[in-house]
Amino acid sequence: MSRGYAWTYDELALLHAYYGDLPARELQAIHLPGRSVSAIRSAARAEGLIKQAQRPWTPAEDAMMRELWPQRGLAAQLNRTPATCRARAMHLGLARPTSPWTPADDAALRELWQHQPAAEVAARLGRSAGACRARAGVLGLTRPRPVVAEPSAAELSAAVQDAEQALSSITEALEALQAQQSEARRGLKRARALLLKRQRAAGGGER
Repeated sequence: MSRGYAWTYDELALLHAYYGDLPARELQAIHLPGRSVSAIRSAARAEGLIKQAQRPWTPAEDAMMRELWPQRGLAAQLNRTPATCRARAMHLGLARPTSPWTPADDAALRELWQHQPAAEVAARLGRSAGACRARAGVLGLTRPRPVVAEPSAAELSAAVQDAEQALSSITEALEALQAQQSEARRGLKRARALLLKRQRAAGGGER
């Protein structure tokens, strides 16, 4: 696995499940072949597996795990990390450990990754979508960018005609609005003149 590549959920679960019970080299060889021994030790230190021992699981917590696993938010309810909960789930037989990637797995991933969604690839390989994405990153696999077809000359010509027709319709509408505006102004001007004339006539009659 390339240096600095983010640890996956499954990898952290394996780390929590076996670190301390297995030597780092054995853990790397059996469960985390994509990580170096130094990377495993660094991750264990970052996860608090070296600095302090984890609090033991209680029967009540185990019962809660059996009832609610893998419900979202379970880790928060137990005040534990998701990776710790997955490790406990594997210990209780609620989840199976992630097996190391084999050359056959890698070959299948290379074949499927280019053409199928991650969820379908995961289903075919019996792994999580996140694990498949992580392994694809390790192998340097990328998805081809969708090819956008260039429009034909006929399509471009039709698009130009549509745009010209739309512009012509807008221009006609604007001209009609301008004519209505001019007519309204003339009507307002005549109404004001008539009103002024009547006001003056009424003023002369009062005298």
